[in-house]
Amino acid sequence: MEIHNYYENGSGFDEAISLVSALQKLKLKGNDWTYSINAWVEGRSGLMHQFDFLISSAKKEDRIVCMLLKSDAKDRMGRIATFFAHSKDVNSTRAVIIFESAPAMEEKMLSTSLGMEILLNGRTGEDSYRGRGPEAEENGALKYRKNSFSRGPKKRYRDRTQIIHEILSSTSDSGGATITKIIFKCNLNYRNAKEIIGDMIKKQLLEVKRDEENKKVYRITKVGSNIMEKLHYYDSVNGKHMRL
Repeated sequence: MEIHNYYENGSGFDEAISLVSALQKLKLKGNDWTYSINAWVEGRSGLMHQFDFLISSAKKEDRIVCMLLKSDAKDRMGRIATFFAHSKDVNSTRAVIIFESAPAMEEKMLSTSLGMEILLNGRTGEDSYRGRGPEAEENGALKYRKNSFSRGPKKRYRDRTQIIHEILSSTSDSGGATITKIIFKCNLNYRNAKEIIGDMIKKQLLEVKRDEENKKVYRITKVGSNIMEKLHYYDSVNGKHMRL
């Protein structure tokens, strides 16, 4: 495979290394590909979009756009959604997000539900997935499990994603839910409920409010609502390929 334009647009060494690592894992077919770093592409809308990496086949039949999402990036969910919209506007054949560090659960779900590919530090195989179901195990492995969100009878063991789904549902009412209500509806103990709720607040899935009686309640956020919709969709398709 021939590679061209290695340091186009004055790109730095770190970006080039990330791109080379990605190229080795994307399994590109054919012998002649070109790429650009920090490339600008005009979309169907007439707007210009910038991509961290742009990889094109010699005859321009295939166009792969990539985003390098660094660990300290702000508004990560917004960046993912914007990247998806831009990739569609430029008629990309593949959209790839290269995470500098392991993505959060909601970031993985949003990316894959939109059909985008994920690379973790330039790795694929067991460490990536393309438009498939989200991994619910907490060890970070991204293996596809067909029935993770199926409508079968509830099992004794619930993974963390299922618990988060239940908490999101219980806090979706306009009045929110107290921790007592969440513990009762989601069958949790106080310690587990506090730990998971705290993590969901940090990830902006929940927010803390006060009700009319000045009691602390938890309410689902816009980000949380989007994630819950994705989870409902996964449940409805019962393990089939997921498309929005």
